[in-house]
Amino acid sequence: NISTDISSYELWLSAFANSFNIYLLFAGYTHLIIGLGLLVGIKLPENFNNPYISTSVSEFWRRWHMSLSFWIRDFLYIPLGGNRYGLVRKILHIMFAMIICGLWHGISYNFFIWGLYHGFFISIESVMDNFGFSPLRKFVPDRFYVPLKIIITFLVIMISWIFFSYKIEDAILFLKIMFTSNE
Repeated sequence: NISTDISSYELWLSAFANSFNIYLLFAGYTHLIIGLGLLVGIKLPENFNNPYISTSVSEFWRRWHMSLSFWIRDFLYIPLGGNRYGLVRKILHIMFAMIICGLWHGISYNFFIWGLYHGFFISIESVMDNFGFSPLRKFVPDRFYVPLKIIITFLVIMISWIFFSYKIEDAILFLKIMFTSNE
């Protein structure tokens, strides 16, 4: 349980560390399986491709848990119609696919919200791409553009891990304290 005595600074640090804990554990398990597969003559594909240097949530999902990401794309998103029926349907397909992705991890509100959260950000990116809208491009010098997009994407993903890691009540309290200075 999250204590209300903890500072927002400590929670930001905890969220940062939790992001790397999830990545290192999961990537470690995956590499263990890849290595065991090689021992018995089975070559399994790589499952992570530096996901924390992604410049968008969409790119993150092309780099993170690639076997699941591609399965969701190939067996949910594309069969639903993908992006073939206009922007509104595309957003509905994205939202549905990401909610299912969340529920694949467990049937609970926190995983539902985690999937919804990712679907929301991927949908926002799709809308911005559709209309050629890039607010950062207007105001950020070229040399800072990509690093800033990486930082923003990492922060979005880092916050999502709170819903992945904590029960819904604790995740909400975690975020409330995180975004409220109580030091």
